[in-house]
Amino acid sequence: MNVEPCEMIKKRYDEAKDKKKFCGQAMAKCVPQKDGYYRHHWSYNRDHLIDVIYVQKELHISFHSCMYYDIREKLYRASWLNSYYQDKIDQIIKHGTLLDTKIKHIRFLVEVRRFYREKGWIKL
Repeated sequence: MNVEPCEMIKKRYDEAKDKKKFCGQAMAKCVPQKDGYYRHHWSYNRDHLIDVIYVQKELHISFHSCMYYDIREKLYRASWLNSYYQDKIDQIIKHGTLLDTKIKHIRFLVEVRRFYREKGWIKL
């Protein structure tokens, strides 16, 4: 894999209009793929261009159904679409919470996975 120097990528990021799309393209060129996993951006900010979390393919869509993208912050926020479970899930993390660190994002994904397993919605 031909890795482009990080400083060159950051310069091109500054010029890109669609930051989210640019990060996806940079990741495809610079971050190795692992079998059975998606490379998930936790942030689309300049300093995190190729900083990804590897998540199992089977969980990736489930995770995105519990987040929404805040275009101004270039980060995700926790989002619980099913209000039936809102009280239970709010004990884990409040709806709308900005997932502004990689650790916070990972903890959120772990809790989403745990919740889905308890409900029997996933087997992983």
